[in-house]
Amino acid sequence: MKTAEKQIVSMLQAFNKTDVLKAFELYQDENALRQELQTSGLFPQKTKPENQEFYFLDNAYWVQSLKKRQEDIKKAVESMKAKQKMRKPKQKTSMGLKRSQIKCPACNALMYKQAVCGGCADGKKGYKIRLICEENPDHEVLL
Repeated sequence: MKTAEKQIVSMLQAFNKTDVLKAFELYQDENALRQELQTSGLFPQKTKPENQEFYFLDNAYWVQSLKKRQEDIKKAVESMKAKQKMRKPKQKTSMGLKRSQIKCPACNALMYKQAVCGGCADGKKGYKIRLICEENPDHEVLL
């Protein structure tokens, strides 16, 4: 064993074994964090950055490089655009007549069913369906 190694061993023996193991785990975690910061495009600098996110580690401000930051912003914008739903066009109400099996209360003839426009006076009153008599168009029922 070299002298440096002997000195390290003697220092470690002065502490409790669990404390030494915890300190070693912290050392490994810090190295892993530093490695992760470097791989994700961050670099250390001494001055505090303005208007930019940073991590403070070992008296250094870790900030993201401008190129990597622009790439991340572009990816975020693209993912947000993909998540936005395209609005479906409103379905237009069919104003055509459809034959129904309902009988006219006045003359007992079959009636035709027609949708009521939501913008007209009857539609604004809350009516949705207009029934028109087959025999006499003046016979009309609103539902």
